[in-house]
Amino acid sequence: MLKKIAKGLGGYALLFLIVACTPKPVPIDAPPTVDNLSVADLVAGHWLSSGERYLCRHSGVLDLPWRDVPLQGVIRIDTRLNEARLVAMDSMGVKLFDLSMSADTETVHYLLPLLQEQPRFVEVVGDSVRRIFLSPQPQRTDCLQERDSRQPYRLTSPTDRGCSFVFAGDPVSLRRTSCDNQSSPWQVDYRSYKAFGTVWAPTEIVLTGDHYRLTLWVEEVRLL
Repeated sequence: MLKKIAKGLGGYALLFLIVACTPKPVPIDAPPTVDNLSVADLVAGHWLSSGERYLCRHSGVLDLPWRDVPLQGVIRIDTRLNEARLVAMDSMGVKLFDLSMSADTETVHYLLPLLQEQPRFVEVVGDSVRRIFLSPQPQRTDCLQERDSRQPYRLTSPTDRGCSFVFAGDPVSLRRTSCDNQSSPWQVDYRSYKAFGTVWAPTEIVLTGDHYRLTLWVEEVRLL
């Protein structure tokens, strides 16, 4: 649950302000260590394509040109139904919001009245959660681009045009999702994977949008 927003709710509301520059994307942090993997192999090893339900605890920071906004949160992810639910509180235990997201909609279970004054709050939070955890995700029907053994694997989606998925590392895992077919291109980088029990998941996730960067440090992933 989001516990602390830098300098109070006013800092959290900065999520909706449009700024003039875009943060630089981070590089892929590791080359692939296994060659000759198929699309099915790549998708099968991806934790968000598993059909499982997870509870993730994380901290994070929203990086804006004039202020960094620290975050903490707990999110429940259902990879079979492609749904997520995020509940947020401030450092005093006051609930800020409780939102559910599907592939294309948001449901508000609770929203602090002060945050209701921000017209794009629910939309932006919903888009961020979807891009990181829900949709688009690599599919067995994606196209594998030609490569040599020194290059990451890259899949392109025939349905989500302009979206691609980069796999690399040891073991080979999803390292980047990007979409540039919209007026607001975005990219998610998944870094520094580790084992949370039987779940192989990233410990650092960076969403780079047109006007902000959101970084999450995953502290715990549990199967539900």
